[in-house]
Amino acid sequence: MKVELLHYAPDNPDEYIATVMRRTRDISAIEGIKRSLDEKEGWVERLVRGARTWGHYDVFEHVVYWFSLEGVSRVLTHQLVRHRLASYSQLSGRVTNIEDSYVVPTLEYISDEGKRKELRSTFERIYRQQFKDYDMLVSRGVAVEDARYVLPNGQMTAIMITVNARSLMHVLRMRLDPAAQWEIREMAEKMLELIRPTAPILWESIPKDI
Repeated sequence: MKVELLHYAPDNPDEYIATVMRRTRDISAIEGIKRSLDEKEGWVERLVRGARTWGHYDVFEHVVYWFSLEGVSRVLTHQLVRHRLASYSQLSGRVTNIEDSYVVPTLEYISDEGKRKELRSTFERIYRQQFKDYDMLVSRGVAVEDARYVLPNGQMTAIMITVNARSLMHVLRMRLDPAAQWEIREMAEKMLELIRPTAPILWESIPKDI
């Protein structure tokens, strides 16, 4: 799995959230609001934490993140796109001839190492047969958009994600939970590792408040 943070805006999310919080309480010109934040030590921290504590989550929607996600299964992306307050663009199986690549579950909950290895090999055998059948159908003139019906949910895919901080906070709370499936939990862990340095105050409570 490869998770990349392509971009985020604005450049200083913590400071921008604090500015938005001040705007909701201060009718002054925006230059004055920015100056007051620079002059009063600790105000950025107080306002960002206050927004979270007081439930003013709307101010987090002004911060946006762009991600690229590769080498994941369609099982993961089917779960991910349920979080509707985000924008997604996924590798198309309708116009792209799908390669023989797939994600094998870790099966970490099976303690017997020999049994776990055997079962993972079974996954791979089934996957290979499904891709073989797919290639056969395409070679016989079946359109890739129809041949893909035989492919497994474990096939690898790629997806682009655009999401605001409020929605991303919800995704992380849901998918960092120990009850979340292993693959999407790994994705959430990698996302958090990438975004935490961009806004240390905003993300300090994740995953503590899960």
